[in-house]
Amino acid sequence: MKNKLRTVAGNHYGHFCLGLLFCFFLVYFQFLYLGFVDDLVYSTAAQASFSDFLHFMRYHYNYANGRTWVHVLLIAFLRFGVYPWRVFMPVCFAASVYLIARLVSPSAQSLQKTLVWTCAAFLCVNIGLYKDTLFWMTGSFNYILPVPFICLLLLSLRSGRHLWCTPILGLLCGASTEQYGMITFGCLLLWLGYREFRLKEHAHRVWFIVSVLTTLAGVLTLVLSPSVRARTYARTGTLAGRISYLFFNFWFHSGMMGVFLALLAAAACLYLYSAASKRLWKAAALLTAAGIAALEAVSFLPLGTISALSVYGFAAAFLFAVFFAAAAAFRAGNGIPLLALLLGGGAQVMMLVTDRMAERTTMASVFCFAVFAVSLLAHADFSKKLLRIAAVLCVCLFAAYSAAGYVSYAAAQRAAFAAGECVAKHDIPHQSREDIDKLIEMCEEVRLEQVEAHLQAAKP
Repeated sequence: MKNKLRTVAGNHYGHFCLGLLFCFFLVYFQFLYLGFVDDLVYSTAAQASFSDFLHFMRYHYNYANGRTWVHVLLIAFLRFGVYPWRVFMPVCFAASVYLIARLVSPSAQSLQKTLVWTCAAFLCVNIGLYKDTLFWMTGSFNYILPVPFICLLLLSLRSGRHLWCTPILGLLCGASTEQYGMITFGCLLLWLGYREFRLKEHAHRVWFIVSVLTTLAGVLTLVLSPSVRARTYARTGTLAGRISYLFFNFWFHSGMMGVFLALLAAAACLYLYSAASKRLWKAAALLTAAGIAALEAVSFLPLGTISALSVYGFAAAFLFAVFFAAAAAFRAGNGIPLLALLLGGGAQVMMLVTDRMAERTTMASVFCFAVFAVSLLAHADFSKKLLRIAAVLCVCLFAAYSAAGYVSYAAAQRAAFAAGECVAKHDIPHQSREDIDKLIEMCEEVRLEQVEAHLQAAKP
């Protein structure tokens, strides 16, 4: 019996870690409520009659944003309050983790260790980012829901199975959100070009081309919507100032991203160390890791000019390490890390067209960069025993680091619910057209307030 249990544990330890992650989020979601303005707005629209709902969505597409099906699905869930979402979103997130592991795993035999690394990678994400994406009902449908669709699209095209669904998935991914739409379109376009011109592979060419076209059609429903002007408000400040605000404030000088960046740097250096054939190169990889760690630590110390310069030094060393590791992996036949870096960076560059630079917009890049890290770790040449020990230690370390943040946020949600600031279901009587028009006026007031806040925050 013990041998059987040991065999099962050895063959399915990755599934066990994924199951624990799912159970944790399933329990944790029971402490979350509808508390953001957008939740209450869409919840009110969910109680309207069908004709009033169409009236609201027409306003939404013309003046709020061009996202359609994700918000239609959100409103459908909000009709029943927070309860179905508390089950649906943990399932969606666990499915994303599993599909990402399937996508980057070098073989079926290595799927279990890849699952462990993927779980560890997403435990590195700070609670400050999750509370505005995963733990916010409206945010989760915008920043989490498109991910499993993208993974299913890429897996189907890679395996050549169920290709009939790829144009549909491409349309859904393209029309989901601006960042995920462009990520999907860019990934398919680069992949198609690489297959056609570098590998000279022409299998399933028609399905690739049709998927690219349907994804582009989905993207165009977003970027050509009348609300684009409303969401891409007049830009303020210099381009250099905006780049500094977007990249350095959100990533390299943000305590919220510290652990996640540490994971990316560690993955890059560990891969370079394992791939190096000479001791000199192995020593260089270790020195690079030590230098990155030292610069990151100094950048958060109150040392004035020294700390400020360390931010730029840390950024330069970090970028050198991750791109060098991605290039090394590409030369070894694994193009996923380089592609993930380019797409994640491109998702951030897209935010330069707007002044609404909220930290939650980094979530699309976080998914891309997590793919980068997991792919490198999955292809790193370690002994199985050492890898399993390191993976378990990483999971425990990152889970312990995140525990305090999870507990404090759950307690804050409970307190807000007790104070009446959060609700479980926003019950509204039957809405007339006049009531919906009042809701639209309220939306407009909220949007204008948000615009003013973002404009003030974006000023240097």
